[in-house]
Amino acid sequence: MEPEAKNPIPNSIPPANTFAATDATGRLTVPKTLPTDDPSKEIHNIRTYSSDMAEAVREGKGSVVKIAMAEEEKRQREVANVSAKTPKNMLYIGGGITLLVVAIIVIILIATHKSTPTTVTPDVVTATTLVSSDQNRSVDVTNFSRNQVIKAIGSEVAAGAPSLGKILNLSLVETGTAGKVAISTDRFLTLMNMDTPATLRRSLDPTFMAGVYSFNGTDLFFIFKTNSHDVGFAGMLAWETKLFDDFYEVFNIPASGADSNLFGKKFTDMVIKNHDARALLDANNKPVFFYTFLDETTIMIATSPDATTEALRRLSRNTIRG
Repeated sequence: MEPEAKNPIPNSIPPANTFAATDATGRLTVPKTLPTDDPSKEIHNIRTYSSDMAEAVREGKGSVVKIAMAEEEKRQREVANVSAKTPKNMLYIGGGITLLVVAIIVIILIATHKSTPTTVTPDVVTATTLVSSDQNRSVDVTNFSRNQVIKAIGSEVAAGAPSLGKILNLSLVETGTAGKVAISTDRFLTLMNMDTPATLRRSLDPTFMAGVYSFNGTDLFFIFKTNSHDVGFAGMLAWETKLFDDFYEVFNIPASGADSNLFGKKFTDMVIKNHDARALLDANNKPVFFYTFLDETTIMIATSPDATTEALRRLSRNTIRG
């Protein structure tokens, strides 16, 4: 016979809240529950909404209906707290939308400001008229050829001055990076391919005048300023061989038929309105083209004695005022 086991292995492990007792022989006895000092600390099951309701009914805190209503009110309050329709949330939303709109506007303005170049409206810089005028008209000759300039001037002459006895100043301008700028004397002579003597050209002031006088028709004239009477007079005498060639198209002087001999004619001394001049005469000895010195340094090229008389009158008046 095998000897009896002194510490037999139990068939199961006791629960965590129990302990095993042994008798005098060392055998396990019936498990007992761990003692607790406070019965109220006994471990309970997890609480649920159903158990809470049942406990409330048992304790007389209200009926099931009242409890359900209370829970519904609680749920509605929670929903209201996160609802977009509450005044507080509406204020937040409105403020957010306003900030977004303002941000978009600022971005658009910045983008527009960067993408749109600043446009500078060019001012028309006109030459100071050498004799007083009644009206100024700008004629843009940018990139024009000689013939185009002649055509542009001819259109202004045909349009005429404002009224009888008035002088219109034609300000020939070119458009560049600085806007519209009145062309200089040297630029005008270059643009018109004029064969001006170099000494005379160097003596001429940058300012010149192209004008239209309205009296017995409309008459074109040019006024130049030289820094020396002697150089100016000698230069004009030297220019006489080419002067008519350079200007007859500008003044629209007929140069065919009986007038074709004007190209070979020499200039003659004559008096125009009690003023010395150098002129080309037609077959009837009438001046068709001439130049004169209005004063010691002011040269006028014209076809009309009336325009010369008016220029002298205005220049004299300005001199007296000065």
